[in-house]
This record gives sequence, structure tokens and C-alpha cells, in this order.
Amino acid sequence: MSADFFLKKGVSRFGYFTPMPDLIWSQEREKGFRARLCEEGVPEDAIFSLYARLNRGGIEFNRSFRKMLKNLPKPISVLAASDQDGQKLIECCSSQYIKVPEEVSVLGIDNDDLLCVSSTPPLSSISIDAEGAGFRAAGILDRMMNDPYDPELKPGIIPLEPIMIHERQSTNMDHFSDPMVVEIFDYLRANTNSAINVSDVVRAIRKSRRVVETRFKAATGETVHDAILRLKLDAVKRFLTDTSMPLQQVAEESGFSDDSYLGQIFRKKFGMTMDSYRRRYRKEYRG
Repeated sequence: MSADFFLKKGVSRFGYFTPMPDLIWSQEREKGFRARLCEEGVPEDAIFSLYARLNRGGIEFNRSFRKMLKNLPKPISVLAASDQDGQKLIECCSSQYIKVPEEVSVLGIDNDDLLCVSSTPPLSSISIDAEGAGFRAAGILDRMMNDPYDPELKPGIIPLEPIMIHERQSTNMDHFSDPMVVEIFDYLRANTNSAINVSDVVRAIRKSRRVVETRFKAATGETVHDAILRLKLDAVKRFLTDTSMPLQQVAEESGFSDDSYLGQIFRKKFGMTMDSYRRRYRKEYRG
């Protein structure tokens, strides 16, 4: 999820930041991040491991780390092992006069609202289904207690599945070399709550439809229509998890004509109804 998110912003250099590189969960996160980037053709030398030190006082950014951060090729997009790590990395960038997100964009994991919003700039983050993993673990424990000799019960790792990315200012920057593509994304984000289509984009950019479609697809790998739908559905998911507004209002605020049409698209894309998504991921239900 994080790799695809960065790739859609036109970034060509990436990093993974952690002060705990020896912990298995952190290693697995970096491994998955690297693997997905390599699947999309990103060369290994464009992916950087950014390891700080951890001591009793917290994360230590020594001189060598600050120098490395300063000398990194930019712009670069960095996935932090957690929101706390992301917040500290942003602070380190600020101390070195490195602009976030213009030079270094930072994405955390956990979506801890207090940490994310209190960061300067506010930290984008991935929410994870910790509760779902807990339920799965409880189910396994129940089976073990009822039948400890069940041959199907084997040691393993229960993954924390990502839910969605909550974008804030720390990643709110596109790095496409084509200024027309950047202009298109600016227009799309400014009009996410409107019923726009490709024709509206073409009129706003004042280029031919063929030029718009061809250059956009070449830069992003997706069509303008797909980008419109993706940004709108991202807004829908935020409304479902962060508000209690009725589904008809969710549709209207996301630029869809009605909630029935949106419901069909949503179910086809995510394999569940909007009500099911809200029940599963809405914050108050997650504790």
C-alpha cells in the first residue's frame, strides 16, 4: 500500500526509516516495502535504509545520520516504521533545514491521531487492523485450549493488515516532471467533492483530450478516469471511518450522484458494502 501510494506521486527515490532495524516486525515492513517497489521496476540503489539509534532517551540522530539525511538525493519519499518514528524524522529534517514534504515526504504507520496531528507538518499515516488481528489470535487461542493437539494448529505470524492511508501535509506533494500532470492532480484534489469527469479535466487544463490522456498515463501509469475514481473512493473511505454522516451524504460529499450507484462501485472495488466497511473500520468501533 505504501509503495503504490508513493509511486502514484511520481517519486523515483524511496527510503525506510527505523531506529529498531533488528526487530522482526520492522524488518518485515521494510522487506514488504522493498519487494513491492522492486516489483514495479524500482532499482535497488534507489531504495535507502535509514537506520537511527535508540537509547534510553529515545531516538538518537547522531552526526553521521544527520549528514546522511542531508546528503540523500532528493526528492525522496520515506516510510517510517511507526508514527512516532515518522514524527521524529520530521523533527530531524526540520533541524537540518530539509523541507517536508517538498524534499522529504514522510509516511507513518498506525494513524495515531494525536501524534499525526501534533507533528509539524501533520503526518500522513497508514491505519492498520490491529483489532482484526487480535480477534484472529483469540480464535486460534480458543482452538488451542479446546484441542491442543489439533494438527492444523501451527506456529505462525498473524499479519497486521493495512486499512487505508490518511493523507496529511507530510506527503501532500506530487513530484512528476511533467507540469501538466501536477496541474491535473491539483485540479482533481480541489474538486474531489464535485461530480467531475475527464471532459471537465480537459477543459480546465486547456489541452486536447488525447494530449491529456497520453501524457497523464505515461507519467502515472493510470488513466485520468481511474485517478478521479481513486481519489473519490479515498474520500469515501475517510467519511465512512471518520464520520457518522448518512450514506447519501457521503455520496454527495464525494461527488457521486447517489449512494446506490456509489454502493455498486464500492462493493466491486473493495468486496464489501459501505455499511460493512464502516462497521469494521470506524474509529469508535475499533475502541
